[in-house]
Amino acid sequence: MPGRPLQPERAAPLLRLRPGVFVDNDEWHEAYPEERVRAAAEALLAQSRGAPLVFAYATAAAFWRLPLFRTHTDRVHVIQTHAGAPSTRHVMRHADHLDASDILWLDEGKVGVTSLPRTTFDMVRMLSEEAAFALSDSALRRVALPAGADRSHLNLDAAEDLRAALAERVARSSGARGIRQARVIIGSADARAESVGESVSRLYLCRLGFPALDLQVPVPGPRGQTYDVDFDLGDAWGEFDGESKYSDPVFLRGRTPEQALADEKEREDWIRGTTRKSFARWQFRHMPDAHALGRRLAAFGVRPPRTPRPYLLREHLSE
Repeated sequence: MPGRPLQPERAAPLLRLRPGVFVDNDEWHEAYPEERVRAAAEALLAQSRGAPLVFAYATAAAFWRLPLFRTHTDRVHVIQTHAGAPSTRHVMRHADHLDASDILWLDEGKVGVTSLPRTTFDMVRMLSEEAAFALSDSALRRVALPAGADRSHLNLDAAEDLRAALAERVARSSGARGIRQARVIIGSADARAESVGESVSRLYLCRLGFPALDLQVPVPGPRGQTYDVDFDLGDAWGEFDGESKYSDPVFLRGRTPEQALADEKEREDWIRGTTRKSFARWQFRHMPDAHALGRRLAAFGVRPPRTPRPYLLREHLSE
């Protein structure tokens, strides 16, 4: 859906986003949540008149390409700093203060979106822990790794600058809604997480009782290269496999799915043989929650070194 113009009004099978604005029904239901949010925002822009809009909250997150993991939102969110139109079934209007630095203006000042620090701060206070964890990791990674750059160019100093800016906002907002969660999540975010699945896996592993986890652990390969493994679980390696791993052109890098699968088997065999450690893999369907991931790991003979407790994120990631 991103990059495709909204469809003019015509016959089914279309889904109406706003009066006179339609999208393909199948594409809509196959799209990620953030793609649907952007499409709804574009529909509002197409019909907007008057003062420029400032998108915020989930809508701003979608514009920044931040994930909205398991987050359902029906309305476009905008901030208005003065009295204006009321909220509707399609548009949620928030009355709030915005500093000039809180707004990034686009399209020659016709539309604004809350800045990356402001958007991240707003969202981590209100999302579920899973969604907040994934979004904060993604925000740090966005500043640490320019679009299209190889992960070897990951700039962790830039990520720490964003974390410091977010921590400063937290310190100024004592007593605000969700501020305790924001403090823990922001302190625990990691730009090295390469996907939403890795972020949520890390949270669940902490809940299960695994100690502080290093990400993308390097293992020397057979021809001088380095294999990076998602998690070191002690006696085993752990990896989250996205469902599009063998179909995504970014991962395939010109290979066929069969070649990619063969390469991955060679990689795993080498890591097993040289480290004498087993391998545990999982996908989203194996981890609807932490307990399900724990059962998946137990099936591979992998168990946490300490007794699980409900909320261990702060203790584990501060060790």
